Parts: sequence; C-alpha cells; structure tokens
Amino acid sequence: IEVRSADLQPDSWNFAVPSFWTGILYDGDALGAALEATSAFDSPTAWREALVEGARHGLAGRLGRLDLGELALRMLRAAAQGLDRGAGGTDAAPGLRALESLASRQGLTL
Repeated sequence: IEVRSADLQPDSWNFAVPSFWTGILYDGDALGAALEATSAFDSPTAWREALVEGARHGLAGRLGRLDLGELALRMLRAAAQGLDRGAGGTDAAPGLRALESLASRQGLTL
C-alpha cells in the first residue's frame, strides 16, 4: 500500500498525517471502522463525486445523505482509538492533535 502525505503543511502538522494512517492501518478495529465509514464510496464514480464535493465545499460538503465533516470526524475517531489501543506506540498519538485542533476550529468535535 502506498500512502501519500499532505503537501505544504505547517511544521506543527508534520506527524498528523502519518499518525492518522498509523492509527487506521495498524489496528484491525480502526481499519474495520474506516472501511465501514467509507463503504458509500464503493465505485470510482462515487469516489469522483466525493472528491469534487470535497474540493468545492470542504468539510461542509455532502454526498447524498453523507456529511463529509461527519465522515472526517468518524475517521479521526477511528485513528485516535487505534492509536489508543497501541498502534504505532505511545509516540504516535500526539500527531493527531493538529487534526483535532483543525476540526475544532471548524466547529467539529471528537
């Protein structure tokens, strides 16, 4: 699996994306939750629609009945829980704080 990182992020976010993926990919329960949360995107057409909606409206976007902000929170929760259960060791969890802070500024809470 190739996982790419976000480009041009602030220095304080350097570990946010790797921490997110560590929490998701190294914990079976978190991975299951992520797969369930993204099951609406089971076709290339659905993925393309989600990408366009996200590009146009960000976390306020919607894809049918699916709220992209809520989906982002579900994914953050799954990653945080995976890290809490030990995926990535104890040094990985602080990396998610930057993403939690961004969500909070958008009015979204974990």
